[in-house]
Amino acid sequence: MARSDLDKFRLRLALVDYFRDMFGVTDVTDRESVRRFYDELNDVSEGYNSEGRSYVYNFVSAKADEERLSPDDLLRYDENLKRNMEEVNANRSTPIVLKPFQMLAGLMSEAYLDRVLGEPEAFRERLNAFVAEYNEEHKGRITYPTFSGDDLNIAAFWMATGSGKTLLMHLHYYQYLHYA
Repeated sequence: MARSDLDKFRLRLALVDYFRDMFGVTDVTDRESVRRFYDELNDVSEGYNSEGRSYVYNFVSAKADEERLSPDDLLRYDENLKRNMEEVNANRSTPIVLKPFQMLAGLMSEAYLDRVLGEPEAFRERLNAFVAEYNEEHKGRITYPTFSGDDLNIAAFWMATGSGKTLLMHLHYYQYLHYA
């Protein structure tokens, strides 16, 4: 059965909440908690430390839900991002350095592609478990529908004008090639 536009929107919200929860937002339903996470992220330095890890990696590793995002996976995603940005910058006279929110988007893309292309059934089951838990804990709020087969074929980023979506699309190209 075809999904209504409202259900499609709710699926997108569920996916955003799932990844925010995975990457360390304390309470995805509380605007202040979400805002605090992004305010703290904005204070993170750009670039990489002396060990070659991004400062965003350090930020996320201190907050992430290790059951949903293992430290090994997060490190691998960070390394992939670094390698992919080297590809993006290969022919540029001035290399691009991602802002912390762009790095977070790249890390979330890594996690999404790894799961949706590597283990789609298990990923859908984990998403649906998250949805069931959310719906049980937040009765009276938005009810998220469960995910089915084709619901994970499209990903989108809601970002402000001038925030670097085109740059991230270049990065996503390399990310997709890695996982496909």
